[in-house]
Amino acid sequence: VGLGKALGGTVVLLGNIFALCAMMGGFLNIGVATKRVFTRDYHVGRTTAWMITCSIPLMLFIFAARDFIKTLSVVGAVFGTINTILFIIMYWRAREKGDMPARSFELHHALLLSTAVLIAFLAGTLFTFFR
Repeated sequence: VGLGKALGGTVVLLGNIFALCAMMGGFLNIGVATKRVFTRDYHVGRTTAWMITCSIPLMLFIFAARDFIKTLSVVGAVFGTINTILFIIMYWRAREKGDMPARSFELHHALLLSTAVLIAFLAGTLFTFFR
């Protein structure tokens, strides 16, 4: 609002277009990564993985949050937490069942770090929902 008064409407329009492109790029990046995790790692069909990835943000926008920024915040928190959980599961499975030697997956205090990261992401997601 203050920027528009100082620099004019064209700058505000360009700023909003830039912000929209940045948010869309972030959503597409996380969406494609999540879809690939479902298809490649969990052998979910492409259509089902696409539906899981895209339907949750759409349903949140339609039924729960009408504010785009709030919806983006909630979706980012939820999918960030889901991706983190999936990465932790993949680490533990690769460590146990992978074809590489166990020392290549050496991470000191792996259980403690995994638990701490998981708690931090879950707390962030809960904070996003109840703020």
